[in-house]
Amino acid sequence: MHNGSGDESASTGPQMGTPAAKREWWPGSLDLEILDQNVQDVGPWNGDFDYPAAFEQLDFEALKADIEA
Repeated sequence: MHNGSGDESASTGPQMGTPAAKREWWPGSLDLEILDQNVQDVGPWNGDFDYPAAFEQLDFEALKADIEA
């Protein structure tokens, strides 16, 4: 195909390139990798914490009032 540039093999169609890296899209973003340390060691689901029992103790009226406040 002739595109007027003198190069008969050059295409004038859309060019596929390498996708932009996250750093190129958000160059000022924070490095959050430090938050990924010891992920298994945190949270109420570890050890002998009884999540269903704690959920049953929630005061839903107080929670609703806090949300609406």
